[in-house]
Amino acid sequence: MHLFKIVFFTVLLMSIVVGCSSIDSKHFEGENLALPFVEELKNWQLFQKEEIGFRSNMWQKPGERWADTYAVSIYTGQQVNLADKRKEMDAPGLESCQHFVSEQVKHPKIQDYEYLFWETDCIINGQRVAKVLHLMIQGEDSFYQIQKAWRSGFTEQEVELWRNRFIDTFVCDNRKSNTRCPAPD
Repeated sequence: MHLFKIVFFTVLLMSIVVGCSSIDSKHFEGENLALPFVEELKNWQLFQKEEIGFRSNMWQKPGERWADTYAVSIYTGQQVNLADKRKEMDAPGLESCQHFVSEQVKHPKIQDYEYLFWETDCIINGQRVAKVLHLMIQGEDSFYQIQKAWRSGFTEQEVELWRNRFIDTFVCDNRKSNTRCPAPD
């Protein structure tokens, strides 16, 4: 009986190991959100939320809490009217800022998907007190939303660095020849 348990456990363990090793984790067949690697996020606090049809990662810079955040959200299976979503995202700034600027930015790498890329600035008493970069992409399988937000104490160099990271963000699809995903490192 003891030998039977050892053999059974060994066979079970081997089938799990062989099964797991046969999974190719390098490629996800289908639509993918391609984001640049951001080294500094390793030191930021990560908050994750996952529900049916929704997954979100939000990073907060240490000691800054909500004053310096980066968020990536994926809404699986959702089709969104991007213009309406932009109005919804801009509404709090329009309501609470003395002067609110919302400017669209061209994204040179997204061509096969509907997208909105824009920047917002909140100005109170002549001072820029908040800035947000927004990128929304409507894929065929999912809706993707990426945001980088600052509340004061940021430089134009930081904004430009993050703007370039957003420009390096795109959706690809391994099922299609014209939007294939880059090979993983």
